[in-house]
Amino acid sequence: MSFELVKLKNENHHKDKIIFTSVIGIFIVLGIGSFIATSFYSVDYKFADTMYKSMKYKIFRGWEAYTIMDGNVGVITCLILMFLVLFESYVLFIARHHPGHWFAQWRNHRIWFYVVGFVVIVAIEVPVMMKVCFANYGFGKKFDWILLIGSDYQIPIFIVSLVLQWSFYWFMAYMMLTKIAKTDLFLDDHYWRRALILVVMLAFNYIIILIFKPGFGRVYYFNINWQTIFDSDFNLNAPENIARKAFYLNQTQFQYGYTFLDGNSDLLTSTPNKAIYNIPPEITQPWYKARGFFGSRYVGTRGTTIDGAYIPGDYGMLPKSDAFPSGHTAATIFIGSTIWVFAKPNLKIKKNRKYIYIAFVIAIIYLLDMMFALVSSSGHWWSDMAFQLFMMPVWFILAYLLCDKVLFKLCSWFGYNYVKKISYKDERDTVNKENKKAKKISK
Repeated sequence: MSFELVKLKNENHHKDKIIFTSVIGIFIVLGIGSFIATSFYSVDYKFADTMYKSMKYKIFRGWEAYTIMDGNVGVITCLILMFLVLFESYVLFIARHHPGHWFAQWRNHRIWFYVVGFVVIVAIEVPVMMKVCFANYGFGKKFDWILLIGSDYQIPIFIVSLVLQWSFYWFMAYMMLTKIAKTDLFLDDHYWRRALILVVMLAFNYIIILIFKPGFGRVYYFNINWQTIFDSDFNLNAPENIARKAFYLNQTQFQYGYTFLDGNSDLLTSTPNKAIYNIPPEITQPWYKARGFFGSRYVGTRGTTIDGAYIPGDYGMLPKSDAFPSGHTAATIFIGSTIWVFAKPNLKIKKNRKYIYIAFVIAIIYLLDMMFALVSSSGHWWSDMAFQLFMMPVWFILAYLLCDKVLFKLCSWFGYNYVKKISYKDERDTVNKENKKAKKISK
């Protein structure tokens, strides 16, 4: 026995396709061009140094911190929504082809899918936000957000970020329950197919991230000027930061500044061999110089003895970091791409097209906001993010080909025939007529 996995042929929306494709193409070109430019370390450094000047203003530090922390949890919210699209589609498929199956009865209790999804979101996002906002890292184990934003913004950012994420989740849940996934057209419109492509795209990207981040071991911009940041007065004179500073200086392991290992008497005074120094400017940090397991964290030149006098060098150890490539940028592109999942079948409806354009503009603004927040907060380099601008479309194409050319063929091996319908409009009209007839009969 075989069932059809119907691939409906969408109506052409040439104007919309041209607009969306052109904007995405601009970002790809921007990514390639700026990646090439910032591969020159002097350009990358100059841009990071210029953007860091915004850190003088507390309001900017607060906004940057909110944006970055929102990216930490936003990807979880959207990923759970994609899994719910897949789960809803599977239940509908079972209900259509195996109406007597026990699993098909869950179609009448769909709200519980979203309750479980929300529980998973809360279980993941609350600990993540608690760790980021409130854990006392003592400036030694992970970037301390109190350094960036101060204690005044901790609780507001924690509350606002979670409230917005959870409000968005329940808004989408309401739309799914009452409009998008209400009828059998949800399965025929292939929401599940687009959701699966995005999930696979994200998986491809994070495989590369898990290899490249520890492999290249690139330091963040704040590692370069850590001593300057550490000694600055914009936030470190707060009482809680004085205690953190003392805690940092009494640690035995460090993860921020440069550690001199060559007995430089001018630098190693009261805190010998501690990672509190700026990285010497001659030790450049372009993305392609591997400092992780592809290379070595030990850099610089050793001191020499001339005429009996020891001349110290700058030999030392870089902090352990993983700046390249940017995971936040990939997550932000994934979040914005979820518009595609819910947009395609509704483009022919004028009202929906307006909302989709608004959502698309918001996604572009959010991406730009995230990128500038990452670089101006003294975190990522622009090259870390430019890499993702042109690589994420590559992962999308590979995911699209994998799902369309491989996964559907696998389905056919298990008895599910994947066929194309000639007319998308005729199919929709037929289903709509059947639904109207069913409503009249029920009345």
